[in-house]
Amino acid sequence: CIRDSGAEVSEDYVPMMLEELNLSPARNSDHLEVPDKKATENFSVLIVGAGMSGILMGIKLAERGVPFKIYEKNNSVGGTWAENTYPGCRVDIANHFYSYSFEENHQWSQYFSQQPELEQYFQKCFEKYALIEKTKFNTLVSTMTFDNSRSIWQVQSINEGCEYSEE
Repeated sequence: CIRDSGAEVSEDYVPMMLEELNLSPARNSDHLEVPDKKATENFSVLIVGAGMSGILMGIKLAERGVPFKIYEKNNSVGGTWAENTYPGCRVDIANHFYSYSFEENHQWSQYFSQQPELEQYFQKCFEKYALIEKTKFNTLVSTMTFDNSRSIWQVQSINEGCEYSEE
């Protein structure tokens, strides 16, 4: 066994950790098929939130040519790292676990980065991958209902005081 944060970790996790640390030659995206245009013709994705996961989802969908848009309730990206600005706000795990394997940052100022640095990292990634074109800020998703008969989501959102409904 190897140790991580003082706890024993099974050898079964080593390939996954190497992949996440970008030390393994195998890459998840290498074996994923890119859908053809016809497959995504009547298909689109709504990403709720432009935090770490929403940004990642936008980047990966764009790489595969899947149409998408992002609704972000705030006026900027970063999710938790934009909303929480209290003194001492920082990650509680090592930075390399809090960055994308394809967008490594070797310039972290500290091992456990503080909020402003994390927010800047996610803003940089958001801009680099041109997600601004797909993002609607100040838009709160208030309700999502799945229509089983048509296999489609009905989404209600609020943007600057106005309610919107779409499928």
